[in-house]
Amino acid sequence: MSHIEHLAFAHDECNTLRLLKSAKSSAAFALIVASLIVTSPVQALDVCSLVSRSEIGAAIGQPISSVNLDGPDQDTDTGSQTWTCTYDLTDGTLVVSVAEFASTSAAKKYITLENLLRELKEAEVQVIEDKGIGDRTFVLVDEESLGVAVLKGARYYALTADKDILPADRLKASLRKIAVMLLAKL
Repeated sequence: MSHIEHLAFAHDECNTLRLLKSAKSSAAFALIVASLIVTSPVQALDVCSLVSRSEIGAAIGQPISSVNLDGPDQDTDTGSQTWTCTYDLTDGTLVVSVAEFASTSAAKKYITLENLLRELKEAEVQVIEDKGIGDRTFVLVDEESLGVAVLKGARYYALTADKDILPADRLKASLRKIAVMLLAKL
């Protein structure tokens, strides 16, 4: 799975998890989480421990009820590895992914506005180039989710949350704040 496809998956994962929770389908949700844990490969980067749960909760304005770590996912096309942390919040889900490329030049070659637009078009994700964090910053919006993606050196950080947990401007600011915290840790 390419890193951009992984980002589209994160948007879908937010939506799927919200549907499971809203349907009060705890048993199904527990089975899905258990299957992810059982099938996850050995973890090399614990994305969930980079920023504390209390810092994430404070930035997003909601307590975190549970956390799930997944990865690494290998992308043979780009040579990158991606680790993902899914935070279950009171009113939704936050997904944080970190992709490590072989080099800064490989990351800069792959993570471009043009590639993001092309890869996320089918998923109907709007991609807007932004400024202020890292080497490249993007805002990603679809019907259900809002995301902030940042390229810094050989690492690509993608943060995606359910749109309805905060007003859009506050959610974007919260995701940018978490991205800055992540960049300071790696």
